[in-house]
Amino acid sequence: MTLDELTTMIEKVIQEDRKNPTSYKPLVAIGHTKDLGDFETIENILGYLGRRNIPVCTLEDVYIKCKCSMPMLIAH
Repeated sequence: MTLDELTTMIEKVIQEDRKNPTSYKPLVAIGHTKDLGDFETIENILGYLGRRNIPVCTLEDVYIKCKCSMPMLIAH
């Protein structure tokens, strides 16, 4: 995706998030290493996210946050 496509998509996600801002909705971005080569776009999108105060984390961080926020199920 181009930088314009990425920022347009993120802006749409931000607009949707404003409808229910307390709900945790991670946005997953995965780069495929076989096609990885446009490091300028990666740098630019990370800079864009930083300017928008949108945190970047690992999938493990998301898993831990989701796991910790789920109520424990009680077996009967």
